[in-house]
Amino acid sequence: MIRKRIKFTMLFLLAMPLLFAQTDYFVNAGENLLKNGDLQGAEISEFTFMKSEGSYDFSIYTEDRSWNKCAKLEIIDYGLSGGVKVVNTSMLIGGARDNGGDGSRAIRVKPNTTYEFSFDMKGTVNYTSPIVAFTWPKDAKGQAGREQINTSLAGTIKVQPNWAQYKGTFITGPNADTAVLRIPIWCSESNSAGLREKPGSYILVDNVSISERVVDQDLPSDFLVSTVSPTSDFSIPLSLPSHEMLEKIEVFASINEYESLPIIITNLTDSTEAYRVIIFGEEKSGIEQKNLIGWDGDFFSGDAIIMREAIRVKESDSPGYGLRFDPLPLINSGHTITVPAHDSSIIWVTFDCKNAKPGDYYGFLRVIPLSQPAEYKVDYSGPMQDILLDLTIWPIELPQEPPIPLSLLHRADNNLFFKDKFEHGIRYFQVNPWGATANFNDDGSIKKPVLMPDLHDHLKQLDWFPEGSDIKIWVGYNLYPVFEHYSRNRFVFGSDTWKNAWASWLKEVDAVLHEHGLSYNDYIVEMFDEPNLEKDLEKVLLVCKVAKEAIPQMQIQLIIGWHWSSPDICEPLLPYVDNWCFIDNYWYTEENATYFKKLQEQGEKVWFYTCQSNMRQNLYSYYRLHAWKAYDRNLDGMAMWKYILGPGGDVGPATWKIASAGPLVYRSYEESIPSIRYECLREGLDDIKYQSKLKHLHCLAKKEIPEHNLTQEVEAFLNYVSEDVVINYAHDTTFADQVRHKAANYIIKLKELLDD
Repeated sequence: MIRKRIKFTMLFLLAMPLLFAQTDYFVNAGENLLKNGDLQGAEISEFTFMKSEGSYDFSIYTEDRSWNKCAKLEIIDYGLSGGVKVVNTSMLIGGARDNGGDGSRAIRVKPNTTYEFSFDMKGTVNYTSPIVAFTWPKDAKGQAGREQINTSLAGTIKVQPNWAQYKGTFITGPNADTAVLRIPIWCSESNSAGLREKPGSYILVDNVSISERVVDQDLPSDFLVSTVSPTSDFSIPLSLPSHEMLEKIEVFASINEYESLPIIITNLTDSTEAYRVIIFGEEKSGIEQKNLIGWDGDFFSGDAIIMREAIRVKESDSPGYGLRFDPLPLINSGHTITVPAHDSSIIWVTFDCKNAKPGDYYGFLRVIPLSQPAEYKVDYSGPMQDILLDLTIWPIELPQEPPIPLSLLHRADNNLFFKDKFEHGIRYFQVNPWGATANFNDDGSIKKPVLMPDLHDHLKQLDWFPEGSDIKIWVGYNLYPVFEHYSRNRFVFGSDTWKNAWASWLKEVDAVLHEHGLSYNDYIVEMFDEPNLEKDLEKVLLVCKVAKEAIPQMQIQLIIGWHWSSPDICEPLLPYVDNWCFIDNYWYTEENATYFKKLQEQGEKVWFYTCQSNMRQNLYSYYRLHAWKAYDRNLDGMAMWKYILGPGGDVGPATWKIASAGPLVYRSYEESIPSIRYECLREGLDDIKYQSKLKHLHCLAKKEIPEHNLTQEVEAFLNYVSEDVVINYAHDTTFADQVRHKAANYIIKLKELLDD
């Protein structure tokens, strides 16, 4: 049963008419002007729409399974303008009436003031036009005096199929009194882009915030230090969690965990400032010592405290693109960062706890502005902030191996790349079939000798695998289309010579894999990457059938993307395909989810993958919950496109030239630079390690103490927790952290109980 939070008391409901009526006061700067921006309340008058030509439907939509409410604007039919077909509509957020002509009950704003806004959006519409705002002067009558104001989201937005966040600002004019945000959809068959939208397409909008930008002048210091969740919004302008100086930092982790701590340094002065930012345990002769100090004489090594500086980059290459913090290179040897005036920068701290001892450790985060006057006679006199830092290592040893293997669909180009991938939980490493070069005789046999040097070179990454680790090889992309390239279509598809050539080449690839010591359990081959099953089913079927007959033990995988109408289309392939990897969006209908579960019950291996090429994907729901989705669905594996990208798809530096469009890592010479998105993906992997650890202990408790209250309480927790995280509370970005702490508490208590 879905459990919903009760958000509104009877007093609130009674006061609702007054709450949503226009008032003569302003909320505080930084507070959301919208009363129901997440659309979970009963009052929905802040969300309306306008239309010119065409037919459209506007509704408050409830998403399947999660019961999440959001605003939906759907195109029903084209309109006519000047004799040509058009789509011309907009979603209005803020309380406009009469098709956007009346702003008398819209949100109150101040003149000549900067406002920040953000919203989540997804849908099947291809593009929105640039986001704008409407403002009205006081006592305006209808559209008289209405002014359209451009926002910082000046370009068209490519709408994503998964939730993505968008953020911007606008500045009101001298007469502004009320305002709304406008999200337009427009296209015309007379325009160069043509009718790029069609009836039935829609956008969904949720979690909208419009607030006055906070001014620094009343804050108590020249700089601020804040900490935030790893899955906070790191787009620019950066929103501060608090406008008070941080007093204490508490960090909790387990053995074998990599715990992230993002720290925001905000410069409140009118000049650019450099800050030295360090973590230390104590001072000796006035010199900071980097080890954290334990209460029992132990210490947490300062070498295991990794500090990185977040770099601001563009989030797309379209007109009017935004900026966000994403790459995380190591901080310089002086541990300094530079922050522009009235702006913020981020230090990303990672506590590497793989060799840690359980216990409590203490130290300080020290921040020193470097361009302000100071003295050091006997003691230091000058601007500086020391913030107490407590690190608790729970008496929990997480498994090094993730409970569900992850593939980022890319190989490790060198041992530094391998180490980075291994530490981030990747357990399937790519071998590219393009390395399997071969020539064919007229009868389909392979010309000897068969060397395949590039394939052997790719398999050298096996030398980096740690002893005892459960690492496997993923042979992809598109094993069969690569064969077609090398055979140059000399053989008629389906003929005996074609079958001979295809089977012979496949056996040579298989032989190389086994030459490097791999068993059939150690690798899978991706036969096709996102094939169009509705168009090419017969071809895919014959290719897989011949492959399975040639090498029955080989594990064949299909990655299934967008091309199907019913899951039954997979049925003819079941005897020949061992591993199914379905795109995430397919899971959100009961029909598909039921079919995938049936495949698992029949002994088929089932994965899921995501493949969004947009940096605006939500750090919580897209990255952190990625592993949770695999865990909730009880899958055999998971994948995300992809690790890194470069010219021609190779492992080069293209992500530093253009905005990242999916890849999680940046390359700097022969080193990998992680991204904030990459770290959030690892947070989710650590989450399910806690669940796996708790599940193991609970199995022991079921045998030893089945009637104990704690055993039964943990069982109830395990029964609902993954569905709560993935579905019921998917929009609560604090929920996974709450669950992790609760799981840790149960692990400690169960362990103590079993030890007794």
